Amino acid sequence: ASVTFGSDVTYYTTLESAFAYASTLATTSSKYATVTILVDSITVSSTIVVGADKFINLTASVSTTIARQGNPAIIHNYATLNIYGTDSISITFQGDENDQVLIYNETEGTITLESNVTLIGNKTTGIGGAMYNKGTLTINGASFTNNSANYGGAIYTLGTINIKNATFDGNTATSNSGSTIYVVSGTTTITSATINSTTNGPAIHIDGNGTVIIGGTADGEKVVIGSKTNRNNYGIRAWGSLTINNAEIYTKYE
Repeated sequence: ASVTFGSDVTYYTTLESAFAYASTLATTSSKYATVTILVDSITVSSTIVVGADKFINLTASVSTTIARQGNPAIIHNYATLNIYGTDSISITFQGDENDQVLIYNETEGTITLESNVTLIGNKTTGIGGAMYNKGTLTINGASFTNNSANYGGAIYTLGTINIKNATFDGNTATSNSGSTIYVVSGTTTITSATINSTTNGPAIHIDGNGTVIIGGTADGEKVVIGSKTNRNNYGIRAWGSLTINNAEIYTKYE
């Protein structure tokens, strides 16, 4: 991986060491350090902890898959972290059954998943199949596929989430609560997304302190929530606050 800061470029053999160096540079929001993955697959052997008050971009020069050795979270974030692909370059976080989330975002953390980023195939017996969010999470053009947890098959959140142009497919919750997103507290705004759930119970669960806004007000800002494989699946369970602007919610058993 390489680290770019201004005109300086430095190369590292592991993603952990690249992030460690980037964290020493990116201490102001006016100048981000950029970590670029240069190979089509890379393995993380220890959790990448991105400390508070750091400003880092993660991208790739070729389509790449990030996996882990053992059971650490791949990223534990306290910083401002932007992870983005392009139309032709994808970044995939490959999950496993090691009972740990892929990405953990702390209260002071801000994460953006942008354009062709996928979190796939992760299974935990706890909460948050792919992501545990306590801070601010923005999802624009990313996908969550075939992740599983007891609560929140794709995402478990106590923070703020803004979702646009996202796809959630085949995520499951063994508790039958929030197969896609479990909102404990904070506000989750889903402006446009396709959510296909295959498990019993709701795709989105909202606890009493949670707020969810579904669909935008502009043309094309629509959320589709449904299941084509399970007649016991339904779209939303709202114990908290729910606003629906533009949505299609269905169960179509085939």
